[in-house]
Formats: sequence, structure tokens, C-alpha cells
Amino acid sequence: RRIAEHHVHLVLPKPRGVVATIPDPEGRPPLRETLELEPVLQLTVDRVRGLIGSRYAALGLVDGSGVIDRFITSGISAEQRARIGPPPHGRGLLGLIIRESRAYRIADIASHPDSSGFPPNHPEMGSFLGVPIKVHGRAVGNLYLTDKLGAPAFSEADRLLVGMFSLRAGIAIENARLHEQVKQLAVADERERIARDLHDGIIQGIYGVALSLEDVPELMTVDPDEAGLRVDRAIDSLNVAIREIRNFILGLRSELLHGA
Repeated sequence: RRIAEHHVHLVLPKPRGVVATIPDPEGRPPLRETLELEPVLQLTVDRVRGLIGSRYAALGLVDGSGVIDRFITSGISAEQRARIGPPPHGRGLLGLIIRESRAYRIADIASHPDSSGFPPNHPEMGSFLGVPIKVHGRAVGNLYLTDKLGAPAFSEADRLLVGMFSLRAGIAIENARLHEQVKQLAVADERERIARDLHDGIIQGIYGVALSLEDVPELMTVDPDEAGLRVDRAIDSLNVAIREIRNFILGLRSELLHGA
């Protein structure tokens, strides 16, 4: 069981929980450098299929109840995916790995008692390897590979390699989720800053204009000239507020462009 036969150099785990490094044979960036979740999932499933040498691969993320809510494939075209129909929910062999949260190597999918068969238009698949993806001991998804190329079944070395890869994939997936949460918090913080700036500046000015107009109805009777002056000043102040709002919006656009 020589992992070196897969032409992949593995660096053993370092102290302090550093996960083994698995260089990509095509020179693509490490998973940790990709923060958006969807690219992480697709990069993971594409890379593991190439490393192991399988015809098909998939990655399923599960929700809190263990149901697959994201399913990313490799080796199947978009047209084939459309003909197959909705993604699996986690029954059959996929559900077995989800429930038991451990790896399975199966020589023939159809002969396994937990197999639930394939939907119409689904390609026939023979050998199977499934490994859970865990984060902090909690299963967040699974890697599935089918149809080992050049061999009748997946080997124990394949299982070890995919298990090592699943550790890195789990960290990458968690990083992507944290990145999405940080972006959401940043949006919330920016909204608070905008609301604060508007309140402290422009809205306070408009409130002052409203106060200056409160006794205008009475002044229209006792001092029409003063009432007219207040209305004129109010109009001038509102025009200033409009310009400030316009400048504020332009400033936000500039920040967004520079941020992008």
C-alpha cells in the first residue's frame, strides 16, 4: 500500500495541528487560498478526482438534520446533471456515510445491501469510495468517488489519501463559511456606520429645519415677512441637505469601487 504510487507527495502533519499538505498536480492554488464557498467545493471535488484517479466524484454538504443541501459533482457535464434531475437527499449509500460518519470502500455499488439504485439518466457506476468531511469532530459533508480508473476497486491507499484530503477540505470549507459570516458582519457594520453618519449630520440638519418651521403658520398672521424669510432659509437648508446626500452617495460609490 504505497501512497507514492499515486504520484502525490504527502508531508506528514506538523505540530500544533497543522494539516498535511497535498500539492496539486496542476499547480492550482491551495484550498486555503480560496475563500468563496462554491469555488472551494468545486475545487475540492475536481482535485480529489484527479488525485485518486476516478471517473466521477462528488461532494455533498449536509444540513443540521443530515440531509444533503449542496451537491457538487465532477466528471458529469451540466447537461447530464440536468437530465438526471434534482440532487440526492442522502439516502442509500450516501445516507449510510452520513449516518455512520465513517469511510466506506465498496467494490460494486449495485451489490451492496444499502444501495438504492440510480435515477433515470444517471450513468452506471461500479466501485465506490466515500469519506466523511469533519470540522471540529462534526461531520459537515462527504466526499464520494466512483469508478476507479485502472483498477476494479479503490484501495486502502486511496482511502488514506482521501481521508487526508478531507481534513484539508474540511478546514477550507470552514474558512469559506467564516469568510461569508465576516462579510455579512462587515455589511451590517457598514449599514450602522451609514445610519450613524446620516443621523449625526444630514438628518440632524433636516430636524433643525423642521423646528424652524413650526411657528411659521402663526408668523404668517403676525409677521408675514419673517415667515417668508424662514421659509426661504428652510428651502436653502434643504437644498444643502440634498447636496450633502448626493455627495454622501457618491462617496459610498467611490468606496465600493475602491473596495472591489
